[in-house]
Amino acid sequence: MFKRVFLTISLLMAVTLAQEYTPVISYDLNPDPNLEFATSDMGITVQQDFGEFDTDLFRVTTEGGYFDFTGLAVNDVVGNGSSVFTDGGCDEAYAQGPGGWGAGYTCNATFDTELEIVVRLSSFPPPGDPNDYINCDIVIIKSNNPTYFIGMQPAGLVARNRDVVRTIVGVQVDVAYAAGGDPGATTQGYTSLVNLTSLFHNPPAGDMMVTADFFPEVGPNITDVQYIPISYIDCNGVLDGLAVIDDCGECVDGDTGLTFNYAMDDCGVCFGGNADMDCAGVCFGTAIIDDCGSCVEGTTGLAYNYGVDCNGDCFGGAIVDDCGDCTEGSTGMTYNGAQDACGVCYGSNTDDGSGFITGPDADCAGVCFGESTIDDCGDCVLPADFNAAMDCNGDCYGTAFLDDCEVCSEGLTGHAANSDQDCAGVCFGESTIDDCGDCVLPADFNGAMDCNDECYGTAFIDDCGICAEGSTGLTANVDDGTGFVTGPDADCNGDCFGTAYVDDCGICAEGNTGLAANIDDGTGFVTGPDAD
Repeated sequence: MFKRVFLTISLLMAVTLAQEYTPVISYDLNPDPNLEFATSDMGITVQQDFGEFDTDLFRVTTEGGYFDFTGLAVNDVVGNGSSVFTDGGCDEAYAQGPGGWGAGYTCNATFDTELEIVVRLSSFPPPGDPNDYINCDIVIIKSNNPTYFIGMQPAGLVARNRDVVRTIVGVQVDVAYAAGGDPGATTQGYTSLVNLTSLFHNPPAGDMMVTADFFPEVGPNITDVQYIPISYIDCNGVLDGLAVIDDCGECVDGDTGLTFNYAMDDCGVCFGGNADMDCAGVCFGTAIIDDCGSCVEGTTGLAYNYGVDCNGDCFGGAIVDDCGDCTEGSTGMTYNGAQDACGVCYGSNTDDGSGFITGPDADCAGVCFGESTIDDCGDCVLPADFNAAMDCNGDCYGTAFLDDCEVCSEGLTGHAANSDQDCAGVCFGESTIDDCGDCVLPADFNGAMDCNDECYGTAFIDDCGICAEGSTGLTANVDDGTGFVTGPDADCNGDCFGTAYVDDCGICAEGNTGLAANIDDGTGFVTGPDAD
């Protein structure tokens, strides 16, 4: 994470006469040369002469670079500090005793208000030492971040500038000299060093601008701007070279003569030598070489040892036949050589050389799995021809047959063929020859005979029921259509066999006429309804 740093150093010191305010600041990034993106020790040195106005606070700001706290833990020493006082006026007792200089000397750093760094005194002048100095270690004492803790955070802390959250590019260091207990506003002269070890990550190559803002206890603020050159030396040791570290951690391109990722194989594995590629050319595939040296399984679509024949020979010609035997190839066995004449494995059917097969699977006709059998006449026939030589009377090679009436006739049956037909040729029919010689049904028997019993005669029953005409010698009685019959058997009133007659007055009377007859008494005298 990019971190803005506030480093506070508080000093208590004696003062004398004030001079002009001319602090001197210098910077040091180690190791040298200062490489792009390298991790450096950052040293900040401030010097003031005796009698100058005291510095209340100075702020150093870099344009670029950042502190990286990843992997640090509480109590880790991350730097050191020192102050040397040039006037020799430091009182050892004051420096060492309660409330003295050593007790009052503090060096606090707040990294975005979330990481506190304080000075732990390491040495100071012994009694009688003419030099006044204090040395200290800069130690992490705690993390104020509620989420990440030193030694636990994956990538540093959230950037802050005091109480305002924002992303920081560069580093800001505040150094303050506390006025508490200081009898005046001038300094006795000193050189102070703050050095943070292996925390600062250099910015990209170029001149890194460093600005120092000084805030004296008396007088106006002053600003100092300096530029620290950051060099780029590529991984091949060439200044401003083009060599880079590739994905395999190799220094390539530039003047190395090596191409980017030259050590990466086709499977993306550094120095892998394509060991992760299967025989089918598939990275991390599952294809393998089988016993015949073929690339199988994986994406090949081939089964392991697919080229091994049934005789165990790679790419041999042996195959399993229909009897389940491994044949051909180098086996010395013929395909289906164990089949008999009917194709039965290890069967006993044999061919007599003419194509006629005998054996348990051949029929009487010598056909494998045929349907022919011996019938009741001793003939070998197909099912459709079974007993075909037997006549309808059950006699082998007999002459009996079914006549037109489906009756078994002739041969040894004693039955004449078609003897069941009537005169009309109808099997089991009722037609007979009548008295006129005609073949007729019973209802039509003698239908050709007239009423005078003459075959094909013309006599007929007249309207009075008399057989007349034809050879009868009788005239027919005829109805005129009104019910009035005329003829030899009809009276004058037109009634068959009636008693009406024409009386002596010429009137049809009696019978069914309803009239009394007029009768002549024989003398010509007529009596009756019509006589006077």
